[in-house]
Amino acid sequence: MIQRLLTHIAWPVRVLWIFVALFQQSFSVGIWILWTVVAIATWILHPISLTAIRMSSPVVFIALITQLPNEEFGVLPVAIATAALVALLLIYTSDFGMLQVQAGAYGNERRYLLRIPVSLVLPSLITWVVLSALFVLADNLFASSLWVGGLVVTFLAAAAIWKFAPQLHRLSLR
Repeated sequence: MIQRLLTHIAWPVRVLWIFVALFQQSFSVGIWILWTVVAIATWILHPISLTAIRMSSPVVFIALITQLPNEEFGVLPVAIATAALVALLLIYTSDFGMLQVQAGAYGNERRYLLRIPVSLVLPSLITWVVLSALFVLADNLFASSLWVGGLVVTFLAAAAIWKFAPQLHRLSLR
């Protein structure tokens, strides 16, 4: 049963990710954009999609978790958070990564993922945290109607993505 699930790992991710959106009304526009990026990228099997999914999905999950205390405690918010957590865990499995990376292979070529070098774990984590913080800050500034500040932080986030996304993408190819 588990092996069969792992051979079709994209489907549980897609279904769980859609479940998160079906019952979520408190996302901001920026978080909905990230959710959409992940949803589309799960259907397009490619190493670039893997980078987009692994950079965006944790931000959506963190936004969902931070909104939980504001919602009335019930089964549905917990089920949504659980579905998002399971989807996130599946996204970071090697089977899901192999599925995405293998889609970029030529003919009978077989591509294998490598583990990230230990020396790059901390810089990668710091880069992701900075990019996420810039995105969340811009999203909050826009939600507070502070458009100039939101545009400045969005420009900074775009510059950071321009600078660091290629390096993070190279790690998706490993």
